[in-house]
Amino acid sequence: MDARSCPAAHSMDTTWYAVDQDGFVGEFDTGEDGALPCDAVCGPEGGKFESWPLDALAIARALVQGTLPATRAEPLTPKVTYHAVLVLAPDATPDPRASSRDAEGRTYAVQELLGSAVAVVRDAAPRIVASRRPLTAKELTRLGADPRITRIVLDREIWEWDEKPIFRFDNDTYGNPGAYARSHSPADPLALNDLPPELREPLAGLRLPLRFAATPSFHLADYLSDEACDTYGDTTLRGEPREPEEPPPASAATTTRGRRSWVLIAAALAVLLILAWVFGR
Repeated sequence: MDARSCPAAHSMDTTWYAVDQDGFVGEFDTGEDGALPCDAVCGPEGGKFESWPLDALAIARALVQGTLPATRAEPLTPKVTYHAVLVLAPDATPDPRASSRDAEGRTYAVQELLGSAVAVVRDAAPRIVASRRPLTAKELTRLGADPRITRIVLDREIWEWDEKPIFRFDNDTYGNPGAYARSHSPADPLALNDLPPELREPLAGLRLPLRFAATPSFHLADYLSDEACDTYGDTTLRGEPREPEEPPPASAATTTRGRRSWVLIAAALAVLLILAWVFGR
């Protein structure tokens, strides 16, 4: 694989994703110097993968488990938009005995405000939905006042959340790009089978032959070639200088043209020396 096919050369912290041999999802932070595998999908800072749906699933699982940390409510900024996870009140969950029309009305009550801008991420009590697009402050204010919604979690509230139900690895060894150490090991991690197809396919692009739960640290060079990863700087995965590439051998025609050029240059210099001698007398 050509390293130029990597998602992006990076000179800043980049988040990339992979799964282990059991199908569990891992989130990796390159830091300033970490290697970035070419087959891995990356967050918006290093690629085109939209990580919000994965974060929404992580938030939903943490809400059910009671492990989502309490967040401080901050005023909404009018000109800023936010992704959000919404927890519906129990009476917004359909009763199987109710008519389909009534059940649909209660189940998708939030869609009266947002239309198709929400997706269901948990189809059991408590029912949890997530925004498909960023919501405006005006929309969030209306949702916050709706009694059918018991809690709203914004994407900004999890920016510093380091205990998602996802394995987390970081590169914090400057000068050794392929070295990654585990910084978080969840009790009930998300796996590919927990994800919808639109997330499952891209995340399955890189599968590492190890078990995240049993691997406190590892080195990418033990599983991937230097050409299969991008590093910030001209070094190998292990931080060694790359050997300079040998120039391609010159063809016979190129060699002949080169010799003719040197002959012409030598002849021109000889003529100049003769003229200088003649007119300098």
